[in-house]
Amino acid sequence: MEVEIIKPGLLTTIQDNGRYRYRDIGVPSSGVMDQFAAALANILVANDDGAPVLELMTAEVEILTLTDIVIAVTGPGIVFSADGLTLPGWKAVYVPSGIRLSFKPGLQGKCAYIAITGGWAAKAALGSTSTYLPQKLGGIHGDVLQKGDRIKNGSLSANSKLIYSKLKHSSINSFRWGIFHATLMDYSRRIIRVLEGHEKNWFDQAGQDLFYHGEFSIGSRSDRMGYTLEGGVVTLKEPRQLISTAVNMGTIQITGQGNPIILMADCQTTGGYPRIAQIAAIDLPVIAQMRQGDQLRFQVIDIRQAESLLLEHKKAVASINKWINSKFSA
Repeated sequence: MEVEIIKPGLLTTIQDNGRYRYRDIGVPSSGVMDQFAAALANILVANDDGAPVLELMTAEVEILTLTDIVIAVTGPGIVFSADGLTLPGWKAVYVPSGIRLSFKPGLQGKCAYIAITGGWAAKAALGSTSTYLPQKLGGIHGDVLQKGDRIKNGSLSANSKLIYSKLKHSSINSFRWGIFHATLMDYSRRIIRVLEGHEKNWFDQAGQDLFYHGEFSIGSRSDRMGYTLEGGVVTLKEPRQLISTAVNMGTIQITGQGNPIILMADCQTTGGYPRIAQIAAIDLPVIAQMRQGDQLRFQVIDIRQAESLLLEHKKAVASINKWINSKFSA
C-alpha cells in the first residue's frame, strides 16, 4: 500500500509512542502528542497500538492513494473527505487507488492521526520511528512530510489482512461499526487534573492560589515542545535557583518571569525551572488537543487517584481492542 503527499500541511510527521531508552543521555522521547487517539487509530486497523502513524497538526492535508488502502482517522473535530464526500472518522475505511483524500481541522482539536494497516513504513532511529526535528531523527529523513513524498505501509498482521479483505470494494467502504470515543475520552474537559510538583512550596500563597484556583488559556507560543499559559504571574517566596532536574511530558514549569509552561512530547529531558505540578497521564490527551485561546483550570489529585484513573482507562481501551480483534478471529 502506498500514498503520495499532495498537500503536506504545516507539521505533518510520522510518530509512534516515542523513544524512552535514551533519556539518560539527553535524547527526548518525542512520539505522538495524543497517545489515546493514535492508539485507537491503530487498534481500528488491527495494528499494534504503538505502530507508526501520521500526525497532523491543525492544518489542511491532502494525500493521493497510489494503491488500495485501509486507514483509520482519529482526533476530535477532524474532517475527513474524498471528492467532497465526508468520510467517517474513528472507523476503518477502505479507499481504492487514485482517490484524493482531504483532512481539515474542525472546530476543536489540534492533532489528528492516520493509521494504515501494517503501520507506516519508516526507518527507526534509536528504537523509534518518531520524528524529532531538532536532531533529524526518525520519520522520513528526520523531517516533516513534504509535497511529493511517497510512503508505504509495513507488514500486515493476520487481522489486518482480514480487515482489508472484508472491506475491499470497487469504491470507498467501511464497517458499520466504529468507536464512540467520547465514552473513553472527554476532549471538552477544561478542568485538568494534576499532581503537586516537587517545588510547589517554593511559591508564595498568592502564586499557589493563582495557579491552583485561577483560570489560564493556551498561549500563542505553543508547539510540540511546550504550551505556554496566559493568565497571570505565579510568584516565588524568594528568588531561587534550581539545579537542572528531570522533566517529562506534562510537567508544568514556572519560568523566571513567573509564566507557566506545560512541557509536551518533544520537551527536553531536564530543566532548570521549578516544577509546580505534573499533569495526570489521563488528561495528557486533553491538553494535547487544546488550541491557542482554549481556557483551563487545574484540579489537584493524589498519585493513587491518578493511577486508578489511568488503569481504568487502559482497561477500557484494552477491552475495545479485544472486541475488535474478536470480530476477525477464526
